[in-house]
Parts: sequence; structure tokens; C-alpha cells
Amino acid sequence: QVAVGSPAAPTSGLTQDPESSIRPGAMWDCVLGAVLGLGIGSYNARHMRECLDDTFHVGGHYSKKGTKLAGEKAAPLVKKAYDNAGPQAQKMYDNTAAGLKKAHETSMPYLRTAHEKTMEGLKTAQDKAVPHLQTLAGNLSKRVADATSKA
Repeated sequence: QVAVGSPAAPTSGLTQDPESSIRPGAMWDCVLGAVLGLGIGSYNARHMRECLDDTFHVGGHYSKKGTKLAGEKAAPLVKKAYDNAGPQAQKMYDNTAAGLKKAHETSMPYLRTAHEKTMEGLKTAQDKAVPHLQTLAGNLSKRVADATSKA
């Protein structure tokens, strides 16, 4: 039998962890704060418009400066990475080309054999089909001649 409150006691999962820093009602506080903020913001929208426009203008101005500065500082690093990648890319290309050439040389005899067998099969099928097709053509021409003579 396990004592209540001991580590081995089963829990329902609904109890609050004593070491947790989140209070049980924190979610409702957040929802209430959001709804209240939206209400006040919509009521004072025309008064807040000037302040928000200035904020966005200043933010846009400084973000353009920061982007330009980051681009200037990153350019040498990007150039260095590009220069270092060139020889590695060439090495990978050379290794891949050699592997593809070897694969091509290995597979071509099998492909030639398959092509030859396919062509032999087509020739055999053609040789067997031609007499039947000629018979059908003869029968068809007889029927057409009979039909035109009756008409």
C-alpha cells in the first residue's frame, strides 16, 4: 500500500507542481488583459494614430540603417565563403563525373543486350503479325467490294 503524497502515489495530473512559477489563473489574466487592451486601443485609436505613425517611421528608418550596416559587414564574409566553396564544388564535380562515367561504362553492356533482345522480339512479332494483317486486309477489301457491288 502506497501512502498518499509519496512519490510512488498515482496522481491525476490536475495537481499544481509546487515548483512551477505559473499560477492557475494566469491564462485568464492574459485573456482579460488582451480584451481590455483591444477595447481601450480601439476607443483611443485616433489619438494613438500619430504616436504609432511616428513609431513606425522611426523603426523603419533605423531598420534600413541596420540592414545596410549588416550587408556591409557581411559582404566580405560572403565573398570569403564563396571563394572557399569554389574549389570544393569543383572537387565534388570531378568526383561525381568520374563516378557517372564508371556507372555509364558498367551499365552500357546490359543496356545494349536489352536493346538487342527488344529489337529481336519486335522483329519476331512483326514476322508473325504480317501474314495475319495481310489476310485481314484481303478479307476487308473483299467485303468492301461486295458491299459496293450490292449497292
